[in-house]
Amino acid sequence: MAAAFFNLLAWQRDQEVRAASAGVRGAEPVSPITLRAMAETGVSLERHEPRLLSADAARSADRIIVLGCRVDGALLPPEAVPVEEWPLADPNGQPLEIVRAIRDAVRERVEALLLELDVPRPQGHRWG
Repeated sequence: MAAAFFNLLAWQRDQEVRAASAGVRGAEPVSPITLRAMAETGVSLERHEPRLLSADAARSADRIIVLGCRVDGALLPPEAVPVEEWPLADPNGQPLEIVRAIRDAVRERVEALLLELDVPRPQGHRWG
């Protein structure tokens, strides 16, 4: 959810930033309820392929944001960037109403992060 919102909202705001999504536990497919909740906002996760966080991905990140779980320090290389935790519930196995609330909380946090970053895209250039 977070990466999808981040990339869409950054693109809409012409911000030159990009998010990638990776998990710290087993990579499970996105639940049908989460797919539905995100589709209600116009964001499709149908093609999302879950993957695990790798040391290379952690090293190449500017920031790592973890949703709803702690990251075992052993998963991150010593030179990894700071980790920010967003204490949000896991939507998997939750009813639609709860997933909607989680989705909305994720979007609010993403919007705040984009305001904090405030990285404009060069004039005349649109990515996508």
